[in-house]
Amino acid sequence: MKATNIHHIGVVVTDLDEMISFLTEVLGFRLLIRKKFEWGERAYVHLGDNQLFELIVKAEAQQRTSIPAFGGDNPDIVGVPHICFRVEDISAMEEKIQARGYTVHYSVAGEAGSHELGGPGRAIGFTGPGGVDFAVLEMVEHPFDELSLE
Repeated sequence: MKATNIHHIGVVVTDLDEMISFLTEVLGFRLLIRKKFEWGERAYVHLGDNQLFELIVKAEAQQRTSIPAFGGDNPDIVGVPHICFRVEDISAMEEKIQARGYTVHYSVAGEAGSHELGGPGRAIGFTGPGGVDFAVLEMVEHPFDELSLE
C-alpha cells in the first residue's frame, strides 16, 4: 500500500485576502472554501487533480525573517523553502508577478534553466504574499515513471 498523491499543502499566511487573490487571479486556481473559526481562518484553493492548497491565518502567526529559498541570512533553515508551480506561459506569468510588485530573486532561461527533472526551460523565483517564497517553471518534462536520477 502506498500514498497516491498530495491531497493538500498547508501554509500559514499573514494576509488571507492577498494570498487568495494571488492564487486565483495570478496563478488561475479556484477558491473552494473559506471559513472562520475561533482560532483564526482557513481557506482551501483547488489546484486541479483533486489537490488543494490550505491557507491558515492565526493572530499569533509570526512573519519569517529570512528567505531560505533564495538567499537571506540563513539559507539552511529546515522547512519548506519554496512552492513551485508549473506554468504554460512563463512570460505572461512574469508580467503578472511584476505587476503585483513581488520581489523576483532569480530568472533563469535556456540551458542555464536545465533541471534534473526535465529539459531546458525557464524558472522565476520570487517572494509572494506574506513573505512566502514561490517559483514558477516552464520546461520540457520527462515522464517521472521513466526518469532515473542515478
